[in-house]
Amino acid sequence: MSGEPIVSLLDTRDDSPAARLAAFMSDLSEDCWCAGWLSDCEFALWSLANSGGGLWGMGVVSPDDAARLLALSEAAGGWVRWEDGVGAVFVPMDEWKGMKP
Repeated sequence: MSGEPIVSLLDTRDDSPAARLAAFMSDLSEDCWCAGWLSDCEFALWSLANSGGGLWGMGVVSPDDAARLLALSEAAGGWVRWEDGVGAVFVPMDEWKGMKP
């Protein structure tokens, strides 16, 4: 471990697939729930991405949105989850698949 503090992907100027995924997830949360990161939205968006989209809150995750989530996830090699005290952090896919809300 490098000893460097963990920084939320939403607080960086990083243009990596993981940072773009975090920003898109936050945008969807804001659009559908008026919340920059709705509690457990990573699990809801994972489900919606893998089912082709659907109604979510006051909005819709379109099939194109679902495809974009999956493409960014694949490019990043994982998913993004919220860590209290830090914010949006990258999780490798093998670790993500074992997580539960």
